[in-house]
Amino acid sequence: MLVEAVEFMLTPGPRWARDAGLLYQMVAFRARFRRNRVAWQDHIDRCHEFIMKAATSGPSNNRAIVFGSGLLIEVPIDYLARTFKEVVLVDAVHGLPERWRLRHYSNIKRIEADITGLIEKTTTEPLNARFGGQQFDLAISANILSQLPLFANKSTIKSMEYQSDSELARAIISSHIAGIRSIASTTCLITDIERISVDGLNQIDRSDLLHGVTLPPPTEIWRWDLAPRPELSNDYDVYSRVGAWLNIGDA
Repeated sequence: MLVEAVEFMLTPGPRWARDAGLLYQMVAFRARFRRNRVAWQDHIDRCHEFIMKAATSGPSNNRAIVFGSGLLIEVPIDYLARTFKEVVLVDAVHGLPERWRLRHYSNIKRIEADITGLIEKTTTEPLNARFGGQQFDLAISANILSQLPLFANKSTIKSMEYQSDSELARAIISSHIAGIRSIASTTCLITDIERISVDGLNQIDRSDLLHGVTLPPPTEIWRWDLAPRPELSNDYDVYSRVGAWLNIGDA
């Protein structure tokens, strides 16, 4: 707990991210990773392999952008830095170890931003507009899609256009997918689709993390042992089904 407390106090970042609890979530996620590193390794390897495959599938390697880059756990940053002339990392907070790790890379740019716009700017402005119409050769959404609806819960406003939180969540998810497609010629989407709790062979709970949004069949799919016991409970394990899409929505 002491390590996490020190990291929370010393990590720089925008005030809105700290006030909304996003810095706390990042520190807690790193702690969970430390405790479950072995169980997570297959998931991490699959993420790295898929992103590297996406990086070599486009016609050029000038600019790449990564959404959800905060801890760089699921992102092969060294490979991306070698492959692209410029890499832009976007997340609400980037941790101290990541900032230190990136210090030697002159072609990597960090941006601390609320990807949804609901907290920082209280708007659902499209990604291509928020990034000034910039275009990239590769846009990576790295295990952040299912987390984006949480930003709405922390927003200071609620859109009157949506009749329920689930409807707003679906709009945020769909907007993000459309956004990464609009700013890059090649897209790489990795996200957990559903979370499942099991007691031995018995399933005791299942949650749809995309709030009913229907996506085309993923290019690849795998299991992420997110919280093996006793991480959340001595009585059950929790895992996620993760999908990965290359150029989602293309015919």
